[in-house]
Amino acid sequence: MRITQVDIYKFNIPFIHEVVVPIGILSGANNVAVRITTDSGVQGWGEASPFAPITGDTQESNFENARLFARTVMGKNPTAIEARMAEINAVTTGDSSLRQFTSTPDRI
Repeated sequence: MRITQVDIYKFNIPFIHEVVVPIGILSGANNVAVRITTDSGVQGWGEASPFAPITGDTQESNFENARLFARTVMGKNPTAIEARMAEINAVTTGDSSLRQFTSTPDRI
């Protein structure tokens, strides 16, 4: 199985009610979603929820790095999760929101 397509989306979610947290007031979330498709039709989704005051990354930095990561993993086996993460981590150490993953190879 090989990765044949990576789609990256920015999406903004306004909150119905603002949320007060110790470092300020949040009125919404500006996230990034990633969909990976394989040559066998299997699809996987991921979402990054950057929050600059805590993680140091933003929606824009996550989006740009997702494009870089897509080029890094294109054509490779998505079930070799540790190898893909090592390749991704080799091209950047930032954008921790985007680089988080949950290993579920039994579902692929």
